[in-house]
Amino acid sequence: MIWREFRVHNAIFALRHLVGSALGIWAPQWWLQNPGVTSLTAKVGLVLAACYAADVTTEKIGSKDDRTTNAMPYPKTTPQTVEQVAKRFYAKSQFAASAIAAFGTPSSSFCSVLAIEIASFLMTLVRKGIIEARTYHIIYAAALFIMFPVLVATLHSGDADAERATLRCLCACAFAVDLRLKYGLSKYTTWLVAIPGGFIAVEILSNFVNMKLLCAWPGMIWSAFDTIRGCLAADEMRFSSYTCSCFGAICCHLM
Repeated sequence: MIWREFRVHNAIFALRHLVGSALGIWAPQWWLQNPGVTSLTAKVGLVLAACYAADVTTEKIGSKDDRTTNAMPYPKTTPQTVEQVAKRFYAKSQFAASAIAAFGTPSSSFCSVLAIEIASFLMTLVRKGIIEARTYHIIYAAALFIMFPVLVATLHSGDADAERATLRCLCACAFAVDLRLKYGLSKYTTWLVAIPGGFIAVEILSNFVNMKLLCAWPGMIWSAFDTIRGCLAADEMRFSSYTCSCFGAICCHLM
């Protein structure tokens, strides 16, 4: 499970978040508080550079068919439809992570590194037979779920800059999920549109509506409901311990 490609991908995506966190600390006005054309260009560049580096890694030492998320182990009794819902959840979480790297506060961007790094550690434990696949998914889902209270706390922190940054994260993520998963655009086109689109949407809508009340919370609730509906529609759904872990994990969609 832990082949060279994943190790490099791990470093690339963790570095993406560390760069975003560092820029938020070193250049808060430019990167976080009042992004302009140069800042938005840098944000797009950061996300696309990570995408490109990952693609080069896959081309040189990886496989285009056996992806890491698709190779993650599941308990043998897991219905195929439940597995598909879980994989969709993990995919959406990756979009949320990219949006946080681009727009998140230094703390939220740094917190996202936990799930990236712990995945490798958990995979190693599964491979060595120390933990079961079920345990892997429970802990990994918890690491992803942590970002939900982080974003909610930031959204209601009373810090106007942090709250606005979180709104930009949510809007950019919403754009990216639809453009990529619904309309099938390339990841490069997706982020080229989603990052400036999320920023512009917040700047315009904030002048007319309460973004937290009328946009952020309805969007987060709908995202969670959409995933729960997918779980409920899955064939042979059973309320096993693994199924319960899936229900806990889907709450991360509220990002």
